Amino acid sequence: MACAPAHTPEPRNRHRINKILAACVLVGLSATLLIWIDHLLKASSTLGYRPENATWTIATGNFSASWRGFEETGVVQTLRAETPFPIDDLILSGRQATGVRLTPARWRTYLGHRFVASASPDGFGWSTRPGLLLRGLSLAHSTFIARSLGDGLYSFGDFAYSRHKGFLLVSRSTEYLRAAREANVLPMDAEVPFAGFSLNKTGASEWTMIVSAEEGLPVAGTVAIALAPRKAPLTLTHSWPESPMVAITGSNPRQCINAIVSLLEGVPGSERLTGSMAEMGFMLPRYTDKHGAEFSLAVLDVDTSQTLAVPEVALVVRGVKPRFSVMAPFQSIPFEWNGNPGWIRPWLGEKLGVCWTVDDQLLYYTNQQSVMARTVGRMETATPSSAHLELAIDWARVSRVGTDLVRVAAKHELLPRMNAADAEDLVVPYMRSLAQFGALHVECKSDGSSVRFEGHLAATKEGLAATEYESAS
Repeated sequence: MACAPAHTPEPRNRHRINKILAACVLVGLSATLLIWIDHLLKASSTLGYRPENATWTIATGNFSASWRGFEETGVVQTLRAETPFPIDDLILSGRQATGVRLTPARWRTYLGHRFVASASPDGFGWSTRPGLLLRGLSLAHSTFIARSLGDGLYSFGDFAYSRHKGFLLVSRSTEYLRAAREANVLPMDAEVPFAGFSLNKTGASEWTMIVSAEEGLPVAGTVAIALAPRKAPLTLTHSWPESPMVAITGSNPRQCINAIVSLLEGVPGSERLTGSMAEMGFMLPRYTDKHGAEFSLAVLDVDTSQTLAVPEVALVVRGVKPRFSVMAPFQSIPFEWNGNPGWIRPWLGEKLGVCWTVDDQLLYYTNQQSVMARTVGRMETATPSSAHLELAIDWARVSRVGTDLVRVAAKHELLPRMNAADAEDLVVPYMRSLAQFGALHVECKSDGSSVRFEGHLAATKEGLAATEYESAS
């Protein structure tokens, strides 16, 4: 039986298929070319522009990756679940201003990877390195819609913007934009991770901090303060008989206090704090670091049982030879703790005063007699640390104390424009969420002219144990 011949498409149909295939290839090549051009336009070996006199700067080499990385951390997920998350309001404001709901993917599509934001005496602004799409839109807007402000500046609602050497600069202040255009470009920082931000403070006090978008929020940076390098390991770290809410351990408390006072110089609202710290530094005995002297200052708790909240503070110093006789003119009362003679200088009864004694070559200062009774003679032996200064914060205890303080303040109408119900809805959720953050632990080392620090802002106990083991090794 003969087979029927195979059906072959008519020449017209074959020609149509060829046209469709050619169009698909052309579209694919065009899309590939546009994506390649977009990638080239977004790429840069620099971060962006900000005025030379900027006092605060935050920058990242990959904003969308940093955004997504922070969103995946337990800290941000806790804040989203338990608090009126403020970033959501920022995103809503951006959508109302631009008509686009920003997400990490959309940010990358429109604004690229580089991001620099800063504050200067002229105002606040930021710069990005956009891709092909936003460059085309901004060019069309400045050509046909925007009002020119001169010097390459254009208006966009309440904002002004300028294109400068491949970067898009935005601010409400035209003076800020002009100063940023005249400044040198901010170089990439090799220490900033793929997903993370660098923060820089200049002026009366200078510091740089890098926060990685990873679990535990790893942090590292440099502070421009002069501290004498420590010659012997710290032995008071983690030696408190009860876990303190906040603890700082290091060498020469007088020098550390003076350095912190100078670091806070010019910060609004810090005058009372720096004044109290300077007075504390003046009262401490003078000594050197020749024999491995060190101190550990801790806030153990805060008593909120009455209207006046009183912190429970203790200071332990090793390597000093106190002269108790010099305190006699200050109307001190002799006292004894665990067989160790000491003195109390009362200020507000049992709630607040100055207590001090010596035990096993340690000098103890506390602000309450009960705190001294829980501390003296009970300091444990901890693993020596090679750090020159250590800072630790137990966020769970801060959460409990912060919640109590907010409720007490609201009860006595001490919060401006906020009653007890408002405080419970707007502030208490943030205080409660801190309980899930774990602990802050930062180790510092000094080279004599600046202090280098690294650690975690919100580490779990397991993460802290691993970090301490690596440090000891």
